Amino acid sequence: MLKNILWLFIISLCISKVEAQTKVTFRVNMKYEVVSPDGVHVPGNFQTAAGMPGDWDPSDSLIEAKDPDNDKIYELTVFIPPGNYEYMYVNSNSWIEGSEIVPENCKKTGTDFRELIVGTNDLVLNVVCFSSCNNCPAFLERNVTLLVVDTNKRVKNVKLKGSMSDWNFFNAHDDGLNGDKKANDYIFTAVYKIKKGTYQWNGVADSFELIKNKNLWFTVDSAGHIKGDTVYGIKKLGALIDVTFNIDMSKEKISNDGVYISGDFLEMLPNPIKNWTRDTLKLLPRIGDSLIYTAKVKMYASKFAWKVWNGNNKIKLDSFAENFNFTSSGCGEPDGKGGHNRISDIAGFKSAVILKTYVFNSCNVSANVFQQKTNTFIIYPNPAKDVIWVKDIENLFSSLRIFIFDIYGRKLKTIDGRGYLSINISDFSEGLYYLKIENLNGEISSSYQIKICR
Repeated sequence: MLKNILWLFIISLCISKVEAQTKVTFRVNMKYEVVSPDGVHVPGNFQTAAGMPGDWDPSDSLIEAKDPDNDKIYELTVFIPPGNYEYMYVNSNSWIEGSEIVPENCKKTGTDFRELIVGTNDLVLNVVCFSSCNNCPAFLERNVTLLVVDTNKRVKNVKLKGSMSDWNFFNAHDDGLNGDKKANDYIFTAVYKIKKGTYQWNGVADSFELIKNKNLWFTVDSAGHIKGDTVYGIKKLGALIDVTFNIDMSKEKISNDGVYISGDFLEMLPNPIKNWTRDTLKLLPRIGDSLIYTAKVKMYASKFAWKVWNGNNKIKLDSFAENFNFTSSGCGEPDGKGGHNRISDIAGFKSAVILKTYVFNSCNVSANVFQQKTNTFIIYPNPAKDVIWVKDIENLFSSLRIFIFDIYGRKLKTIDGRGYLSINISDFSEGLYYLKIENLNGEISSSYQIKICR
């Protein structure tokens, strides 16, 4: 008798345990989604309670929602004990690929997930549109996620704008909230609710233009499919190197305001300033009253556009700029506004670069890297092969210092002596070079063009 009572007690416990399970049906409308071949899943912290191996596992086939009647509404039925749970819909079997972004209005407080409150009565959840709090509207309006990825890890703030916002700015976030997956990973996220149509967008990063001279485009079709560019990767910066700009102003009347350089490289400086700021980066004479103007700039190596201004009058600034057709002459590209810019491509360079010395408003390389100021020296033979001779005709100088430069202004050799000097150039390649002569006190400066031929 006692044994029978014990069995009845055990059976009643099992029955009560079964009765404690509540039937719950999840329903999600995938009308405007391209459903993953891996299916639609409903992971949450109810999975263990429902008898599954573990919680929050989107790969578990037991939580795959089905659409047997092809009405785009995917359903999953499970049995869960009463309680308060969290869940979300995943258009895949992986968190990385297809997680929905749950709107703030239907998130459980303090989480990024939907809330599920289970009682003792069977529960059929309202149909919701994927990534929405409500069912899908008859016309398409869906969240579109725009991403800006900064692999250089320099940007602190990103604001976007586009035709969807009437070109008003809206914030992109890197705070782990507002649709952003992870805080401080330099992936800036903006989620914008958009109807079907074609849109273009752009933005600013730390107040600088994000995408130069163009906008990105994407289309949302009537089925909710997104095609086009919704992700922009900020271009990877090259090595930080010294770049020397040179410009021959010998044919110009130099403005009292000075000579300036600008371009789309200014935002690539270690302390960036707005591209094409035209009154900040000043070129100075290379030596003394030289008409070769120069500036050494530390910047990240890349391809960039630039040109020179002879003056900086803010009212008529463009009237002082170079306006030559650099494109047709082979040293530039169109600026998109009917004009032309110089182009220098130093992408991939790892060490200092000295740019060619161009003549102002021309693609011609200067033949006057240094100005010849006296005729007191004879340089021969010229062209030369392996040796050149330098003779002080009037024997005026007790000591001389001779420098040899290439056409980019790089110093290749220094020789000290007096009167009549031979210089070995057998290790130089063929081409043009410049020879500069001064006394050891730097009081005289004469320059000559020499040519090496073999």
